[in-house]
Amino acid sequence: MFIVLDKAINIITKHPIISGLVIVLALTLPALMSFISTYGKTEIEIVVAPSDASIETEDKRLKNGINHLSPGEYQVSVSRDGFESATRLIAVVDGEYQIIPIALTPITDEAFEIMVDDPAYLDIEFATGEIARMEGEEFRQQQPIVENLPHRGLLFDIDYRLTEGSDTEIVLQITADSEIDRQYALDQIRNWGFEPEDFAIEYL
Repeated sequence: MFIVLDKAINIITKHPIISGLVIVLALTLPALMSFISTYGKTEIEIVVAPSDASIETEDKRLKNGINHLSPGEYQVSVSRDGFESATRLIAVVDGEYQIIPIALTPITDEAFEIMVDDPAYLDIEFATGEIARMEGEEFRQQQPIVENLPHRGLLFDIDYRLTEGSDTEIVLQITADSEIDRQYALDQIRNWGFEPEDFAIEYL
């Protein structure tokens, strides 16, 4: 075996082209392996506290941070001694980046001290805020009229509420004392570049 290895080293060192190919292969192999292992998978970020908690799905262990999963539903279980375990059902959608924060609740005095000292709980707060920001941006993209609301005027007010059972569908609420003022409110909606007929509207 050593003789074969010695011959291989001699060939590599005496042939510049082969040496170059070996170097290129050595430099690109990690990236190639990473590409192969993540091909067809979606990047999701799991943020857990405490930071050393165990994260598992039905068939594999995950890590605190970036993971690559194939699209589908996963039951993610997070556990650590001294903390109440947690389970989340997550849906991985192809190409859709997600942040999944999971904070465990301490059930012992020692675990409570860990929680106080572990900066991962601050990471959870940050991740939760980032999720709210992303959801807010997505909502505004789906319902751009909300950038103008609430609108308060002398003759009418325009606001909105979410449709019952929906996180994205809205009902425009127009408060006006007369039919003419309601028409002014509809004109205002048109001035913003929207058609009132495209919305569910309730008059208050």
